[in-house]
Amino acid sequence: MKESQSIKILYENIDMLQKANSWLIKSFGICKKYDLSGELSEEQFESYEILSSRFGCVVDILFNKVSRSIAYYEFAEMTS
Repeated sequence: MKESQSIKILYENIDMLQKANSWLIKSFGICKKYDLSGELSEEQFESYEILSSRFGCVVDILFNKVSRSIAYYEFAEMTS
């Protein structure tokens, strides 16, 4: 892979990570308002499920896309 292609993919993956992170932050903002001293309502439980799903998505993008893109970019730099 050429260096220009690898940097393009890296920027695309960072953009994807930033978008996913903004959704995670929105979910966190909703969930942090809840009082956890009692039972969760169905709506609150669903909000926490969404939060955990979005967290998983951010972690997946970070480790499987962004970190690989960085490695490919560094390899492309070394071989050029």
